[in-house]
Amino acid sequence: MRVRGGLVLKGALRADNGRVAAAPQPASAIAATAQLSDGAWLFASVDGTLYRAPSFTGPLTVLPSLPFRLDPVDPVGGLHSRGVHSRGALAVLDASLGAHAVAPDGSHRPLDLGRVLSVCFASATDAYAVSEPGVLRASHDGGRRFTVLRAPAGVPLSVWNADDDTFLRTTAGTFRLASGAFVPDPSAPSPSAWLGVPRSIDQGLLDAAASLPVPLHPQRAAALPGGRIALIRDGALHIVDARTGRALSRDTLPGDGCTLHPAHRGLRAVCRHQAWATLVAARDADRPGWTTLRDEARAEPAGAATFDDASAAWAVQAPCSQRPVIDPRDVCLYDDHGVAHELRLPSPATIAAVHRGVALAIEASTPDRAPRAYLLRDGAVTPLRLPDDLRTPVSASWSRDGLSLVHATPVAPLALSFASAPEADASWRRVAVGAGFTRSVFSSDGSALFFGDDARSLARSRRGDSLSATPSPVIGAAAALPLDPSADSYCVGPWCRLGEALTIAPPPTPAALAIARPDAPPTVAPPRSPQRAIRCEHGAVTRAPEIDRGAAVSGHAVSWSLVGSTLSVTWTGETSQGAVARAVTVRPGARPSGRGVQGTRSPAGLIELCAPSGCDHLLALPSGYTELGLGRARPGGVEVQQRPGGYVARADDARDGVTLVTVVALDPAGVITARRTFALAAANDEAHLGSWSGRDGLWIDDRDGGARFLALDPADTGGEALVTAPGPDASTRACASSDAPGEMRRMERVAQVSGPGWFVEGGEWQTEEVIALGPSGACVRSITGGEARDEREASGGREEREPVRSFVLRATGDGTFEGRAWSGDRAIALRCRME
Repeated sequence: MRVRGGLVLKGALRADNGRVAAAPQPASAIAATAQLSDGAWLFASVDGTLYRAPSFTGPLTVLPSLPFRLDPVDPVGGLHSRGVHSRGALAVLDASLGAHAVAPDGSHRPLDLGRVLSVCFASATDAYAVSEPGVLRASHDGGRRFTVLRAPAGVPLSVWNADDDTFLRTTAGTFRLASGAFVPDPSAPSPSAWLGVPRSIDQGLLDAAASLPVPLHPQRAAALPGGRIALIRDGALHIVDARTGRALSRDTLPGDGCTLHPAHRGLRAVCRHQAWATLVAARDADRPGWTTLRDEARAEPAGAATFDDASAAWAVQAPCSQRPVIDPRDVCLYDDHGVAHELRLPSPATIAAVHRGVALAIEASTPDRAPRAYLLRDGAVTPLRLPDDLRTPVSASWSRDGLSLVHATPVAPLALSFASAPEADASWRRVAVGAGFTRSVFSSDGSALFFGDDARSLARSRRGDSLSATPSPVIGAAAALPLDPSADSYCVGPWCRLGEALTIAPPPTPAALAIARPDAPPTVAPPRSPQRAIRCEHGAVTRAPEIDRGAAVSGHAVSWSLVGSTLSVTWTGETSQGAVARAVTVRPGARPSGRGVQGTRSPAGLIELCAPSGCDHLLALPSGYTELGLGRARPGGVEVQQRPGGYVARADDARDGVTLVTVVALDPAGVITARRTFALAAANDEAHLGSWSGRDGLWIDDRDGGARFLALDPADTGGEALVTAPGPDASTRACASSDAPGEMRRMERVAQVSGPGWFVEGGEWQTEEVIALGPSGACVRSITGGEARDEREASGGREEREPVRSFVLRATGDGTFEGRAWSGDRAIALRCRME
């Protein structure tokens, strides 16, 4: 992310025109920055640590830090929706999206802004913010008092600083701050365009973030003898010094898409050539040029290859030559002289290691017993006894010191077994691995490196010895440095990269590569509203009007057709009947789709007329159609729901990484009575239609498990989100009646309802829970559901259980639900409970 000019952030990394700040770096990603009047910089990281530096890339000093964690700049998978840079003072957002002003000495105070989408200081006195649900505010006294500003046009989305300018982004465009007011600027960029950096720079910073002299990637780099590393860069092979990264030589690659593997006295490459064939090639460590060892184009089948560290031997998981039928147990073992030996394993197994011409194969998945293992040598296969309590998955390293296996056991996810002489009846030494360790990698010397979810748990075992702690890589709290469990962890030569955040460096590189506050708070996952399962008992089956002609919903079906400009909609079933046919305005090439309205016993439906040029949305009633004017929406992001005074439609969208929800209220006759677009710091599935004390609006899931109400009334900008209530959770149960002032209508795309003798028909469902909300908690009043697919389009066939396409459940006085489910022309009585 660009901060100012050529100053760029990449997680915890700071760079000035490509020059990366020297270690130690912040232990967690930087969440906010500020340039002060004296040229110094303030940085705040996600763990709440505050830093001061004399320049953007200068050495860091830890200040008195914040007693809370901060919201990350860029959520995983999101766009750059807001800047992080302030001028004159620092503004930060906590994990609950509350804003705080931070002084140069580290002191801080909250800003009265509610839940914030973005905030920045344009100077030490002038601050600007956009709060939910899209309200622009300004302060001219250092953030002590904010007033609401009317946006020039559109719904406010974000404010940010770009060099010496301050910008406002709305749904109508970008506006520049000039003489205290935001004015249109057609040349101004969007936040994502200005904050983003070119991919080439981004990748370069990612490489530099590893604190390595060379850009290492799994299987695109390999160690060579003599303290060198071979790596693939710019489509060629580069040999560099492992400690300094100094270029030593350059060579071509034997094919495309190559992966590199260390081998005895050299290097092996597995590549693709002739657009389809896999080849294996060898290169001497000291001489350029490649020798082809195996080529799929020569009728030598491709398979996973494993190479020897102590000889020229290697093995491939395939027969030595092409056959009409390939047995997965076949292995081709090449000895030190290049002679191929074809072997067949007694059971399917994977080659785990090769050492001094002997290959080790281990069964891949045996959860209830120790896997079988085999030694392959001299054209023969012999069993290798493994410890009785060894369980898969297993990783192996075989060196001159012996064979190390990292594996699971029936009582532990990680353990280490070591045998100095792995023969048929090997003697194994067990090394206990503590509960704080969750993953491991083998380094180039055969030692096993264990680590956990953060830098507190780091230990190494050499030659099967007990684990010994490594020096902490963090100055301050090691818990502040998280190790991403989904990121690659690997070793190349003397370097090991763990969880995309930590580099274990060879001596004499300083061990401390990160710096954090000594009392950094741990990461806490935000609670999410659970999807509760409903278990139902199957009751009496009676005849009912058929609902298989259209999209099913709440005991009836909706069908539609478009002939010319005439749109026809029909409701059939037990709970609703009716029809309407009227001429409508149709875009060229438009095709209709639709669905019903949950819970209603009056005919109503949503019709979408989508063409290449866009979509129009209509509320269909027997009396006619109402154009909803919802504009752009994400696919499947439009719904119509019932409310006590009529209907309410919503359309979900996103702009510049900000969630947008447009809500339109209609009376029972389909007349629009209110409209508002909400800009939210929440995902679409965290916003739910509902009401509070008779006022329509949105309920938003809070990060602390509560719910906040935002009124539909567009004039309500001063008292937004003052109403909060406990949200539904795992303890929420049914309630037949409630005097709670709030109601939430939560939609789901799956149906968590099941029972003996019947099942929910597959397809895209819409399920609605009506939840009562009040100061004392939440309870569920009703659950309705239906499948949007027209059953006539489904394949036929007889099912062992009853395929249900729609159901209605209402809470009873004893905390259960009663209702009906519909399938074809049958209705099924249900009695259900929440699990």
